[in-house]
Amino acid sequence: MSNRSSLNARAVLCSGLLAAAAAVSHVNAQVFYGQPDTSGGETLHRINPDGTGDTAIAARLPKIFTPTWSHDGSTFAVTASDPARPSMLTFNAYILNLATGAFQNVTNFQDTPGANNAYTFTYALYKAFSPNHAQLAVNSYVRSGGGAGNASPTTTPLLQLFPTNGDPGPTATLHVGIFRDEVHHDGEGVDWSPTQNLIAAPFKWDAPLQSGTTSTYGPGEATAIYLINPANAASQQLTVPHADLVIGAQIVTWAEHDYAPKFSPNGSQLAYVRSYQQATGAGPDLGVQSLHILTLATRQDRQVIQFQKGLYVSTVDWSPDGTQLVFDLGKQATSSGFPLQAVQPNTDGLYLIGIDGSNPHQLHAHPPPPPLGAPSPWLLGILITFPPGCRLGRGTTVSSAASLSVAPATSSCYCARLGRPSAASV
Repeated sequence: MSNRSSLNARAVLCSGLLAAAAAVSHVNAQVFYGQPDTSGGETLHRINPDGTGDTAIAARLPKIFTPTWSHDGSTFAVTASDPARPSMLTFNAYILNLATGAFQNVTNFQDTPGANNAYTFTYALYKAFSPNHAQLAVNSYVRSGGGAGNASPTTTPLLQLFPTNGDPGPTATLHVGIFRDEVHHDGEGVDWSPTQNLIAAPFKWDAPLQSGTTSTYGPGEATAIYLINPANAASQQLTVPHADLVIGAQIVTWAEHDYAPKFSPNGSQLAYVRSYQQATGAGPDLGVQSLHILTLATRQDRQVIQFQKGLYVSTVDWSPDGTQLVFDLGKQATSSGFPLQAVQPNTDGLYLIGIDGSNPHQLHAHPPPPPLGAPSPWLLGILITFPPGCRLGRGTTVSSAASLSVAPATSSCYCARLGRPSAASV
């Protein structure tokens, strides 16, 4: 059973680029984020926790995306286009020295043209440092198409390990995912435990139907987070999303998709995003997003907060003391009326919440719309530290998602702590 219906034909590459990567550093009390520029990429910015001191950071890499910090805050990586080959469609991962602007390739993917206008290019989007910084786990999207018969393009997740010292890679391939279909979230995020040699990443999962009708209709298309041993690629399922098919006045399919995993600073818990997605004969509906925390030792999973239908979360991360989560939130993107698993870039803002669900508030408002013709949306890269006694953000809360488009001093998101919705309630 799958709820993709006719969405396959409408799947677009930009949904992969709309996802965001967050990172936490223990260096200073500032937030780092990306804002669209005229290149179609982003300019890195840093801003104080109270919203002052917004400053652009000079970098010699063009079209920077998805900044990522090591868990100890000492090493910084970005995804960017190659400054020596600006026309290349592939984006590689780099280690970037913010003090000097110097950078070093970690991945070295290439555009690969083939016969009959076939093509392959790669986006090395999601990254995570090993505890000793010697390796970088990279979850890439590989885009292929053309060739004989002018095959429709496909985007395939690829999880690999690369040395960070400039030696050639990859040194291992841990997972080759299922092509992206605007339903599942395979490949959307990666993190490496700060205390164990374990990697967390989302894989597409065939979930048994809650109604017990899997043998009749097939399994549901869901996404679960797995723990992967980088030494041998052995994986173990960590989260257990649900799925079902309901036959009534119309056929309704629904499934849960878990993605954007982030280990807590002490490695004992994992935060992630869960997306509830439903489809009927008329097509897929807007999703319902929630933040979850799972305790690794007990596998206890609890929901921190659930958001109003049609709001989208791309990324989540922890404060260094493990008491708060930082996340982005905006309106879910659509294409020709079909929801995309992505956020509308000009509505995406930055928010904080206690891990017990307390005090959800906005830290930074959404940016202005990208420049006309810019091909890539705003992608968050978050770097946050919490000095003792520091309270981040304005603490403003309002009751309508429509206020996402108003001035930052009065805007926030509508948040409600609810249980998992049933198919009839969304």
